[in-house]
Amino acid sequence: MFKNRSLSAQLSWQIGLAQLVIFPLTMVALVVTYTNRNITSVDKETADKVASAIYSTAQTLAVDEARVPRQFRDSAEAWFVAKDHDGRSLTRGQVPPAYAALIAWMPAMEIMELSIRDDAAQALSPTGAGAALPARLVVQSREAGDLRVLVGGMPKEGPAHSLFWVVRFFGSWVALPLVLTTALVAPLIIHRGLRGLRGVAQQANTMDGSTATQTLDARSVPDEVRPLVSAFNGLLRRIGKANEARDRFLTDAAHELRMPIAVLRTRLSFLPPTETRSRLINDTSRLESIAEQLLDLERLNRSMSDAEPLDLVQICREVAEDVAPVVISNGYTFEFEAPPVPVRVTGDPASLRRMFMGLIQNAVAHGNGAGLIRMVLSADATVSIVDEGPGVPQAERENVFEPFYRLAPASSGSGLGLHLAREVARHHGGGITIADAASGGAVFQVHLPLTPATGA
Repeated sequence: MFKNRSLSAQLSWQIGLAQLVIFPLTMVALVVTYTNRNITSVDKETADKVASAIYSTAQTLAVDEARVPRQFRDSAEAWFVAKDHDGRSLTRGQVPPAYAALIAWMPAMEIMELSIRDDAAQALSPTGAGAALPARLVVQSREAGDLRVLVGGMPKEGPAHSLFWVVRFFGSWVALPLVLTTALVAPLIIHRGLRGLRGVAQQANTMDGSTATQTLDARSVPDEVRPLVSAFNGLLRRIGKANEARDRFLTDAAHELRMPIAVLRTRLSFLPPTETRSRLINDTSRLESIAEQLLDLERLNRSMSDAEPLDLVQICREVAEDVAPVVISNGYTFEFEAPPVPVRVTGDPASLRRMFMGLIQNAVAHGNGAGLIRMVLSADATVSIVDEGPGVPQAERENVFEPFYRLAPASSGSGLGLHLAREVARHHGGGITIADAASGGAVFQVHLPLTPATGA
């Protein structure tokens, strides 16, 4: 039911629901606990209506019978005594002797509720029926002065009536405002309370698990979430250690392979020129390329500590000059475009050169041996390598950047070139995307952050 809602919305809704359940139960408990079934009282609304039915004439007080409430008319014991500011009085019904003594004090009395104790109710009841003798004094302000009316003889109907008034006043003045306030304020409070959790989530998005030192800050999250963050930190450390061990193994293996490969190449150079010798030399070159690319990953982590301000136009122009002969010798036409002004970035020039050369070599390898290969540098530090080959299927555009993944299994590539290119871009704060070229080929776009211009 709540799986698509935010945690703030879920908690706010559940708090509101809990209040809607708790308040009615609380009201019932109040009535049951504090209402004595043997003590009754005159309903305030009825007493007010009785007082409102009384009006002044030139000489006396009178009653408008049409305005007298039905509850008063139907009660055999109902009575009232009214007195105005001029001392005029009006009595209706049989006033219990217990209240007769209070009539003289009515001008000095204010609004109040009275009731006779249970043990005296039967003796004092005018009918002897044993009903309690509640009364209520009502004070109404009139143009000529205050009118005081003492109303009695109408016992309410026990706890049910008490519950009605508790719900009416407690619910409308306490429960309803509190529920509405909770509905408005609780989401804001909960949202603020989860601010630390959102910060940890943003921190997690920046981690790649490459080292065992990457952990989330558990100090800013609620105590209930801290075990989950600690468990995630443990997972990060295990992943980081595994990645570090993998990188050490690949680096050590690449270093160890360089010497045997160099010896093998030397020995192959002494063989007579044959087709088999050419194939062996090509295979050896491929081994050398794999070893160098593995070492490039290690160099990349070290070289970024020596990053420096660069002109990307100059870097790309140098790469274009170096690769143009190779591109043309493989049957392609090559073009290079760049802005006439410098494009400033910060990074390692050797890593950037290897990345751009690798992407152009990838275009040469997959461009079907014909057509145009373009290297385009934009003013926003985006470098595009465009070919007219078959392109990269949409479903494969993330896979091709994985280590040792080759789009064509029979390809002679190592499967590390594009992975290395993406790592270089990431270490420079950028990334690589693949799109379709207008000519039907592929566009590899390297996005690098521009270096902010500094004042003189």
